[in-house]
Amino acid sequence: MKGNDEIEQKLTEAWANRKSTLRASFNTAIHLFQESKKANYQKGVADSEKILGYCYWRFSNYSKSLSHSLSAIEIYKNLNDKKGEADTLNSLGAVYMFQNENQKRLECNLNCLALRKEIKDFNGVSGSMNNIGETYFEMSDYKNAEKWLIDCLEYEHSAIDSLAWANHNLAKIQIEYSNWKLAKEYFLKSLELTKVDKYDVLTCETYLKLCELSISNLSFSEAQDYGDKALSLGKEIGAKEYIKAALFLLSSIMEKLDNTSDALKYHKQFHIIHEEIFNEKNSQKIKDIGYQYEIDQMSKVAEIERLKKVELAEAYQKVEQSNLLIAQKNRDITDSIRYAKKIQQALLKPEQQVSADSPEHFILFKPKDIVSGDFYWVFEKGTCLYVAVSDCTGHGVPGAFLTMLGMSFLNEIMTSVDQLSPAEVLDQIREKFIRELGKTGTRDGMDISLIRINKETKEFQWAGALRPLLILRNGAQKMEIIQGDRQSICFVENQTPFTNIEGTLKKGDTVYLFSDGYVDQFGGERGKKFKMKQLVSLLISLNNQPMEIQKIELSSSFEKWKEGFEQIDDVCVFGIKF
Repeated sequence: MKGNDEIEQKLTEAWANRKSTLRASFNTAIHLFQESKKANYQKGVADSEKILGYCYWRFSNYSKSLSHSLSAIEIYKNLNDKKGEADTLNSLGAVYMFQNENQKRLECNLNCLALRKEIKDFNGVSGSMNNIGETYFEMSDYKNAEKWLIDCLEYEHSAIDSLAWANHNLAKIQIEYSNWKLAKEYFLKSLELTKVDKYDVLTCETYLKLCELSISNLSFSEAQDYGDKALSLGKEIGAKEYIKAALFLLSSIMEKLDNTSDALKYHKQFHIIHEEIFNEKNSQKIKDIGYQYEIDQMSKVAEIERLKKVELAEAYQKVEQSNLLIAQKNRDITDSIRYAKKIQQALLKPEQQVSADSPEHFILFKPKDIVSGDFYWVFEKGTCLYVAVSDCTGHGVPGAFLTMLGMSFLNEIMTSVDQLSPAEVLDQIREKFIRELGKTGTRDGMDISLIRINKETKEFQWAGALRPLLILRNGAQKMEIIQGDRQSICFVENQTPFTNIEGTLKKGDTVYLFSDGYVDQFGGERGKKFKMKQLVSLLISLNNQPMEIQKIELSSSFEKWKEGFEQIDDVCVFGIKF
């Protein structure tokens, strides 16, 4: 039987090498888990289970991963081993990610970050920053996701694997923004770092993402090359999720290339792997382990409460009194917010009063809560009409406060200087936000699409901060999509002036400005996002309809899409036809 020091050394090596030699680390942990139990060496048992939890996650055996990780955390808590507890929380969060339980994953990430900061595990801190960003991405909160990932890249202690993941996840955000070129650059940078770090798992995942990107760009030969590499590496490390994904992509590529036999071959292999991972028995095991853990925790609480029976009765009376006070406070707060809604509506011009000489237009405005973090803004100056749609950080009351600032700053800028270009307006409003909110690193501010139209000549200028402009020419069957600058109206390092885009509109042309609430809404039969592509198709189909009918159809399509799902963000769409 090995001594405790030798067990600890081998487990430390297995944990350090798990990214490049997953199978070897797994075999070491299996063997030393039994050795540690025989020797009643609790640190060795916990370290073994930590590694097994990680490896089983990578093998897509989530039930065993969950079981070992929860067991390891309990032992680490008893040993007051905060480093081990933090590392295991990280793996536990990853299991929740694959089960689409993102709120639980975020709790794991935040607890892990707090522990790593407490013990000054700087490399671990960078990993947690990336994981939090990734979790926000899965929750479709791209602003918070980008904030955490950029912070990870800028963090001076970031490890190579954290930098690789941050680049990888930033690439996924760029895909959501339809910035294909930048997405590929981030993926290739991630791939470069994973090869240096011999991080096979992330290398495999990046191959898969590059394969998907190449398919989107119709580069099927390149896509097949990435798919083959992902499949080969997935088999080498035994990661079934990646094998399954590679087989599905290769099947799709073969279908695109009219190679029916290979498409069928890959699809059959995909189906076999899928059944292995998600069979009913395996899913039930995951639930059983999770429930058992919750039952154990509840039993501990119940025992404590039984011992405090007398205090509980007194506490109950106090809770009842507190509930009455809270209910009254809630009513007061809700009444205040409803009054704030009246103030916000007063600042937003009614649709029929947008301009004394306005083109045909519509405004679709659907706040998520009582008050909105989105706003639309219109200002006339001489022959020019300025129109903006803005999406402030957050929604509800926090977002509404920022809308007040945004509208106030826009009005102040427009009344003090003659005929600014949209880009100049965005530069100035950013300065005002930074001056008022400070360089706190919170990135509070707004995204905005701002257009200036000469009502006589139909010439326009436009600038956007993380928001696009859509132009549908009269009778056209293709939408012009103009992307805004990749910077928000807030404090960021190395900020650059906003870009001004110029053009001319003709009779019958339509422009659309909008926040991200419409395209990010989950719904439909599969609970997916609506996405930009579907919005563009809908607008093209409505091209010949009056603007009021377009508004009705957009509203109806949105409500039908989200039926059965909660609205996740404020929605604002402003259409103008000439």
